[in-house]
Parts: sequence; structure tokens; C-alpha cells
Amino acid sequence: MGCVGTLPGDVLAEDTETCTDWISLERFILGGPEVNRLFMTGEHPNAPADLEAIYLVRHVLEIYSDKGYDFERRFLMWFSLHSNNSLSLSTATRAVLRAMVGVAANIQRLACICLITLHARLQAALPQYLHSIRGIPCVMPCQLRDVGPFSWIEEYRVYRALWHLQVFSDLLETGTRLHWSADDMVWSGQEDNRAA
Repeated sequence: MGCVGTLPGDVLAEDTETCTDWISLERFILGGPEVNRLFMTGEHPNAPADLEAIYLVRHVLEIYSDKGYDFERRFLMWFSLHSNNSLSLSTATRAVLRAMVGVAANIQRLACICLITLHARLQAALPQYLHSIRGIPCVMPCQLRDVGPFSWIEEYRVYRALWHLQVFSDLLETGTRLHWSADDMVWSGQEDNRAA
């Protein structure tokens, strides 16, 4: 494990100001040699993660928690599927911590793409819909206006759905690797349907 204090204080302060989301943290890891060293797995991928790397990951998790998102629980669920340790970032290995940042950044990219695509399709579909209903005499024409970006709850729902898909996918992969039977992988909702 790298010793505490491998990064100069000004570099760590700059990192925490710059890294406000998963994509920026991943870019900082790939582009900054000092930060890259913290997350490199090298010859010992199962070595404990550097404390400063854990600090940077916790910093981004706190930012998302302040926004009302509950990503830490999903993040730790993913972590527990990929490590033999308990649900704690302090026990993460270098390889698992680096993979966690990559997965979180990919989920953030997918969420952005989903929201942008949804916004564009809504804007494209609404004029066609209004044009088709104008022939109905009781419907008053309405004026289109941009209501701005999606609200935090709409963003949260997209992120939550993507994290659920990620954890579900990893759980199936883990079940296959551990040779779980199909009955072991039945979800509670499906069990309720069988009982009915």
C-alpha cells in the first residue's frame, strides 16, 4: 500500500476541487501521472488501495450523496460482488477500486446519453403530437416552452436504473461463476408470482 502523503498537498487539493463526478475522476486518473500512480494495479493488483485513492473516491461519493442520490449503497453492493471483503471502501484492493471508478464513470456516461436522447426525442415528438390533435375543436393550442434541464429526481431515476442493471448483471455473472442453480438466482418478485 502506498504511504499516506505520496501526493503533495496542493495536488490533492486540486484533485478534490476538480473531481466532482466519476468522469472527471477517471480523466484525472488517466491524465495525471501522480493520481494515476495511486490507482495503478501494477504487479500487485490485490494489494490494499492507497488511502489517498480511497479519499478521492469517497469525495465523489459524498458529492453525489449531497445531491440526494444514494449511490454509496449501490457502489458498495458492486464492491462486495467483486471482492472477498466486507462492504467497506477501506478494505478495497487497488484493482477493485480502479474498476469501481471505471464502472461508475461508464454509468454516468450512459445516464447522460439516456437523458440527452430522451430530451431530444421529447422535443421532436411534441410538435408532431400537437399538430395531429389540432383538428380536435375542444383542444386549445398550447405554446411550447423549454423547461430547462431534467430535475434531480429524473436524473436520480436514470442513475438508479442503470446501477440496478449493473448490479443485476454482476450478480448473474457471480452466480454463474459460483455455479448457483437457477433456483438460487430467483428474485423475490418472481417467487411471489409462483405462490399466486
